[in-house]
Amino acid sequence: GIPAAARRAPRAGAAAKEPEGGPSDDAWYGAIDGANSSDWLTRMRSFDSITEFVATGTLSMVRSSDCVPLVIQHLSDTHYRVVLAVMQTCDTMVEKVPDVLAPSLERLLVPLFQRLTDTKRQVAEKARSSLDALRRIYGVDTLVPVLHKVLDVTNNKVRVAAIEFMTYLLGFAAKYFSVAP
Repeated sequence: GIPAAARRAPRAGAAAKEPEGGPSDDAWYGAIDGANSSDWLTRMRSFDSITEFVATGTLSMVRSSDCVPLVIQHLSDTHYRVVLAVMQTCDTMVEKVPDVLAPSLERLLVPLFQRLTDTKRQVAEKARSSLDALRRIYGVDTLVPVLHKVLDVTNNKVRVAAIEFMTYLLGFAAKYFSVAP
């Protein structure tokens, strides 16, 4: 997570102002702190709050970007309900603030691919849904280079999932492959 002192201090050169109607500092830091709680219900509720903040468009880009490491970290959470809440946060961020997630796509894809084989059917289905949302928003031209990097991962399940996802993307790739370099 983000150290408390670093979270509370505005970044150099970053606008600390939230959009009109943004969450109070207490609500925001409560959600961020709760995401790292040892209680699964608190973690889940924290991600539900973060999702709501992102969905309503009331987060600044700085605060939205602070969510990315939490989302990536908690995609590997031990409780499936937390994972489902995190994937919903991820989906909402993909729809509302795609530029914030774009630099972290490689780190985001690996845990999503791992979740495709989750024993909880809900989690595996949500992972597929999240990957489809990434495909719709970022497109083949953005995802193929990232997937090439993901293939370097040593986990064979991730490699297989990345290849399967690439195969799926081929159906949407006519434009990508028709452009000569």
